[in-house]
Amino acid sequence: MLFCPTKRWLTGFGLASTNNTTVRDSTVINQDDCVAVTSGNNIVINNIYCNGSHGLSIGSVGGKASKPSPSQLAEAV
Repeated sequence: MLFCPTKRWLTGFGLASTNNTTVRDSTVINQDDCVAVTSGNNIVINNIYCNGSHGLSIGSVGGKASKPSPSQLAEAV
């Protein structure tokens, strides 16, 4: 569990340049992105509870060149 309700710019899980990664069975309580994926391949997000956050963010302004496409997004819950 990540609990930071007073930190405005704290991402729960930030994934960049990562491959073959699973994030699961977690709780994030914050005021920024719950999960942010800026680049990588074969990333699975499963059974994540987000409270007070922006939810799931795919890509980023000024992010990496190899941003994931919607077809690469296997599962997001």
